[in-house]
Amino acid sequence: VGLRISYDEVQLEFISVHVNPAWTRAATLNFWKTLRRHMVVPATFLLSDWNFVHSDECRLRVDTGACSPQGDHIDDDFEDTLSVLTEIFQPDFTRKGGAGNLTKSLSRLDRCYTSLPPILLHEMRPAGATWGSAIQKSDLSDHVPVLFSLEPVGLRDAPSIPALPRWL
Repeated sequence: VGLRISYDEVQLEFISVHVNPAWTRAATLNFWKTLRRHMVVPATFLLSDWNFVHSDECRLRVDTGACSPQGDHIDDDFEDTLSVLTEIFQPDFTRKGGAGNLTKSLSRLDRCYTSLPPILLHEMRPAGATWGSAIQKSDLSDHVPVLFSLEPVGLRDAPSIPALPRWL
């Protein structure tokens, strides 16, 4: 699902994606490449249940306390193919694996990426957080909602410069 907004000469694009965990590595890589080809708007935001953890992260196995890496290298394919993206980071687990009240694993699968240049993104003070905790029981989903925000660059007050003491 996608939404493209145009106002004057500014275009924003928001794409919601669900990566099917049943896809093969080849199918997932093809999806990454197709997604990359269709990102034509400079301000594209990809919000998704990506169904993989990055190469520098892991799935926490609750019963043992061990961390499990992705293992199938889908993370490497994503990082190679979509390296132009920057994540709007939020640190919390977004999915609970297990059945019923039994939690087997915790993962950070739901993330937001953008094609904005990192220097502009930094100026917009990006923030991300989960709404609730992944370990809470829910009959709706094994994921928790994730919220992301940006602050308009031109609306901040200029920092005040303290006056120098008269004796200097």
